[in-house]
Amino acid sequence: MTPEATATSERERRDNRGESAKRLREDTMKAEVGDRIVVEAEKVGQSTRTGVVEEVLAPEPPRLRVRWDDGHSTVFAPTAGAARIEPAKR
Repeated sequence: MTPEATATSERERRDNRGESAKRLREDTMKAEVGDRIVVEAEKVGQSTRTGVVEEVLAPEPPRLRVRWDDGHSTVFAPTAGAARIEPAKR
């Protein structure tokens, strides 16, 4: 690879990282107490988890106390694309 091609390739990688970070900031999950949270299964054969947000411990990065439909409660830190929020009916 020529030095020019290497420099261009490195510049494109930096630009792509910046775009990814920007998209992550834009896609940040906003949750409020009472909203439903749906977490997609990580593996084939696992079921989707659903629950209700009981407390927003930190907005950035999101940390939520969730009461799951099976009755237990946990502090949950969703990863990008793993969960979605369904606003509570107000």
